[in-house]
Amino acid sequence: MGLSSSNFYHDYWRTIDAVRADPASANKIMQQFEGSYGMSALLEDSKLIGQCSFGERQLRWIAHTLAKNPTPKWTFVVLHRPVWKNQNKDFKKIQAMLAGRSHTVFAGHTHYFTHEVIDGHDYINMGTTGGFRVKEGPGMLDHTMLVTLARNGPLYANTRFTGLMNAAGETGQIYAY
Repeated sequence: MGLSSSNFYHDYWRTIDAVRADPASANKIMQQFEGSYGMSALLEDSKLIGQCSFGERQLRWIAHTLAKNPTPKWTFVVLHRPVWKNQNKDFKKIQAMLAGRSHTVFAGHTHYFTHEVIDGHDYINMGTTGGFRVKEGPGMLDHTMLVTLARNGPLYANTRFTGLMNAAGETGQIYAY
C-alpha cells in the first residue's frame, strides 16, 4: 500500500473541512476516510488559551475506532500540532489507547522537521512544503514524505525540495536553502 502524502493531506484537509461544516456527520465522514486508507486516525485539535484539546467527542471517536479495528497492520495518526512535545493531557489519553499497537504519528504546524522515536514508535513533525520558515536549523527544510506500508511496517521516503517553480519554471526565491 503506497500512501502519497499529497493525496493523503488533500483528503485530510477535505475531511477536516467537511467535519467543520457539518459536525453532526463527523463519524460518517471519518469512517469514509478510514475506509479509504486502512487504519488512519485524523484528529483536529482546538487551541484553547494556549492549550490544545481534542475534546471528548474526538476522544470517544478514537476509542471507538481503535476498538472497532483491534488488529490493523499499522495505525497512522495525523495531527495538526505536534502535541506530544508539550505533554498534552488529551494526547496522553490517545497514547494510552495506542498502547500495544504498531503506529506512527505525524504532525505539522511548526514548519520545522523533527523525527523522534517514543516508546519504539515514530513521531514525525513535518517541515514546510514551500511555506514560511520559523527558525534556523537542520529541520528548516521544504520537503514531502511518501509512506509505503511494507510487510514489516512503514517505509519513509523523505524528499527534500531544492525549490518550487511555477509553470514558467521560475522559483521566485531570492535565497537558496
